[in-house]
Amino acid sequence: GLDCLDKVQEEMQKMVSQSEILELGRFPDLRDRVFEVVSQLLRNCMGPSQQMISNLIQIELAYINTSHPDFVGGKAAVSAAQQSRKLQHQPSSAAGAG
Repeated sequence: GLDCLDKVQEEMQKMVSQSEILELGRFPDLRDRVFEVVSQLLRNCMGPSQQMISNLIQIELAYINTSHPDFVGGKAAVSAAQQSRKLQHQPSSAAGAG
């Protein structure tokens, strides 16, 4: 996930360097300053972006897939617990027959 962020940042840097307009060519100091500010902005966004990606990955890892066939949902879990409890408290028929 974070490797992708590096590639996106690199691509955005390329886009910035390729997006020079002709008018900026007359003002080299302004052009350099604009590119510097935009590059710094991209670098400043890396930290929050990395944190957001890490959070999203953690959210996905913690997700419980309730649609999975092995998942026992609320009603089914209560029903299974009640059924198990009934079976534990029922006297066995074999003990009374002997």
